[in-house]
Amino acid sequence: MDKPDEWTDGKFGARLQAQIGDALASINFLYGRDFMPLFRLTGIETEVVSGQAIAHPTRYAYFPVRKMIGGMLAKELEFIPRIGGMNTPMFRMEWAYMWDCTFLTKDYSQYVTRDDQRVAAVLETGIPIRALNPSALFKVTAQYSVRHITGVDPGYDNYVVTSEGPARKYNQNTMLAVTTFYWGARIQPIINWIQDWTNDAYMLKSVLNYKYSDRWQHSITALFVGGSKKGFSFEQFEHKDYIAYKIRYSF
Repeated sequence: MDKPDEWTDGKFGARLQAQIGDALASINFLYGRDFMPLFRLTGIETEVVSGQAIAHPTRYAYFPVRKMIGGMLAKELEFIPRIGGMNTPMFRMEWAYMWDCTFLTKDYSQYVTRDDQRVAAVLETGIPIRALNPSALFKVTAQYSVRHITGVDPGYDNYVVTSEGPARKYNQNTMLAVTTFYWGARIQPIINWIQDWTNDAYMLKSVLNYKYSDRWQHSITALFVGGSKKGFSFEQFEHKDYIAYKIRYSF
């Protein structure tokens, strides 16, 4: 593995933020090594162990440099009427452009250079559903994100390998989170749904928190994951569904 010496390669970031009317905007810059290495296959080596020949692949790895410029825009959508006592929706958009990124070909044999472009939009609000909760709002957060990798041909069989996993020409995801409070905020149900539309995969997580006292807290968590594309996205964890109970005591 080719890794930088300790205290040699720093990571530099800067942000310029300003209030523009009723909106908050920022410009961001980042330069530095990725946290995760990229492993390239370099061949096959054999060795004899206890009289038996063993073959195993050899790999070369290094931490690629990431160069990013991005931004954020956040604004309350005051033109939307607050029907039934709902909160004013908050809209937020973030974008990032990373140029000359190092990725791997899908057979892990060569490094390639591509540009990585990302855009995400988030909408947050509080909605009254009196039939389910007469005393508190349901906080709803919805997100859509798309990632574009340049130089990748269209089609499901074409992709590059990034430090975050395989990525195709266009990669689309949505997220929906819903939560509310009952019984003086002592009971909190949470539902999170993530859908990977590019790889036809999903993750559904539900949590029920109960604050018995300032010291004792209980929670029940259920996680369900799945996908239809072998070896991609959440499909790798398709048999990792679980239900868990946790109790916590604070001193």
